[in-house]
Amino acid sequence: MIALYYKWSAFHLLWKILANGIRNGWLFTKGYPGLLATIESGADGVNVKPYVRLFSKNEVQKMMRGFAHEDLSIHQLHEDHFWPPFVGRLLRKRLKHLEPRLGWYVTYQGRKPKE
Repeated sequence: MIALYYKWSAFHLLWKILANGIRNGWLFTKGYPGLLATIESGADGVNVKPYVRLFSKNEVQKMMRGFAHEDLSIHQLHEDHFWPPFVGRLLRKRLKHLEPRLGWYVTYQGRKPKE
């Protein structure tokens, strides 16, 4: 089983790109790789800039094509993943239904084929 950051998550699109990237100008001052790096604790996207990569469900499926597929799903959506903050509060009761499309992680579960 693996868990990877999901490319189409609310956290990535609304919080990182819209709020931090555009509103705060980080996309222009740090660049996209620097903006993504700030996902990690302690990273500022300039001096401390770990490599961060996001994946779509399609990319994960292709990457794991040698395994016997058991599950591919999206998980972890919280109201604080939305910006502006009132959007998350408005959607609080719908988060469970939105999680499979907007969650923060894409997870894959599979088995190594028998030789």
